[in-house]
This record gives sequence, C-alpha cells and structure tokens, in this order.
Amino acid sequence: MVNRNDVDQLTLRELGREMTEAQLRGTSVQVEAERQWEADPTVWQELQEQTPYGDPSPDRMGPYAASEYLAEFPTVAEAMLATRPFQGATELFGRYLRAIVLTRQAQMHPSRVVPVDSQDFREMPARAQVEQGVKLEALAQEVFDWMRQQGMDPMPGHEVMPPLMTEAVKDGMLAQER
Repeated sequence: MVNRNDVDQLTLRELGREMTEAQLRGTSVQVEAERQWEADPTVWQELQEQTPYGDPSPDRMGPYAASEYLAEFPTVAEAMLATRPFQGATELFGRYLRAIVLTRQAQMHPSRVVPVDSQDFREMPARAQVEQGVKLEALAQEVFDWMRQQGMDPMPGHEVMPPLMTEAVKDGMLAQER
C-alpha cells in the first residue's frame, strides 16, 4: 500500500526539480512582499500602488477592481458616503475610505469591518450593524485625520469629521430589532 505522505513528498520533489532557482527566488520575494503588505497598517494610503496580489490599487481590490461590480455590489464605504453627513465628502476621501476598508479586510486586521458588502451589512442583526458601524466610523476618522495631516481637504467646509454613529442612530437601529 502506498502512503499518501510519500506520494505528496515525491510530487513536491518533482515539482521542485521543475522550478528553476530564479523561479524559486521570485516566489520567495513575492511571499515576502505579501507578508510585508499584510503587516503594514498604512498600505491603504498608497492609492497609486499595485497590491502584491495584482490588484490595481488598494481601493480596487479583488472583485472591486471592476467598476461594474462595485456599482452592483457597493461596499460599506459607499453606503456611508451616501448618508447625509457625508454628502460633501470628496471623491478622494471615498477612495481612501474604500481602500482602508478593503485592505484591513484583506489583512484580517482587528479593526476591519465585516462584512465589506453593504447589502450583507444591512442583512445583519441590528446589534452587529451597530458594532460594525462603530468600526467603520473609526476607519473613516483615521482617513479623515490622515488626509488633513497631508494638507488635503476630505470634506470641504468641515474641520472635524461629522459623526456617523450617534447615540440617536444607534438607538434607532437597535429599536428596529425589537
């Protein structure tokens, strides 16, 4: 009887022989780039940089690289920007907000908002929506503050970011669950 582990080891050895040293080095460099990217909480700030996974930008990751997909399945960032307090936000603020939401999700960062899809978010129980809404507001605040530090104006006419999850909003969300 053939041991499955022996077959796996043999297959790996054969694959290793087929890969050149340059390919192995390239794979190693790619893995290291992915590790560094996943550990860097500021990667969302580089909108012009391609991710190590081949995405065109941190705000256009995975299926969201296709504008048609984003239009049909908006993220929680787009849902937030559609609220009245954020109507005056710049397009760049929206891109950075989507970038931080998507990169934190990809990094499995503790501050990530789950789920990213706004429809999935709406289908969650109210208590979970409040919890994730607070996380989304914190990410938006991080973006707002960073943009201001860089000399950008994320929301013309606003020195401070308007609140998203006020007590009244939280109470209203929780009241719908009762």
